[in-house]
Amino acid sequence: MQQSLGPAGQPLGSLGHSGRPRRGVRDGGPRLPPPATASVSDLSTHDSTRTSVAIERPIVVLSGHPDAVRRRQEASKRLRDAKIQGELASREAWFEGSLPDNFLRVRTPEDFLEAIAGDTLVIADFFVPWCLACRRFHPALIKLASKNPECTFVAVNGADHALHEFVANLGIEKLPYFQFYRCGEILSQFAANLSKIGQLRAEIDFYKARALDHGRSMISQSQT
Repeated sequence: MQQSLGPAGQPLGSLGHSGRPRRGVRDGGPRLPPPATASVSDLSTHDSTRTSVAIERPIVVLSGHPDAVRRRQEASKRLRDAKIQGELASREAWFEGSLPDNFLRVRTPEDFLEAIAGDTLVIADFFVPWCLACRRFHPALIKLASKNPECTFVAVNGADHALHEFVANLGIEKLPYFQFYRCGEILSQFAANLSKIGQLRAEIDFYKARALDHGRSMISQSQT
């Protein structure tokens, strides 16, 4: 699911000063009808001093109105997402695992600017720890880096205190978000979830081929 920073990513605007997402306003959602009043029935038996209490169970009637159905679905989704986020928070940070040699983690804006300054193709991956789409994309991104050792991949955690303002100033609104650089110049950028990994592969192949053509052209010119 891409968060909005929506299915493509989670809004950077939702990050607080601490780098954690702000709490949303709770939807009132559908209300259950009040429970029915319990009735007490005295049942006569051979022992006239004993009584039995019969309590009527409330009958819950869920509205079939489209708005009510939608609110119930949204409430259910919020509960599922909260559960998943809680599980992620309790686990070891998924983004701190081992990476290929050509996959770098940047901790400061200076690290980022240094990483994109080279003449190799650089793919910058912007994410935040609680972005489910980012987490799902991460293993595939590691495989892409392993298959393209001539490229440099850069992981940028937008929740890091030192990077949050820098990432926000880049105008990134959805996560996961990718930028392509060569020699400090931005070549392409887009948001993509795992279902759009083909777009990421195509961009990598395109810029690798263009660099190869440029290299052949330079060799041809030097020989004439």
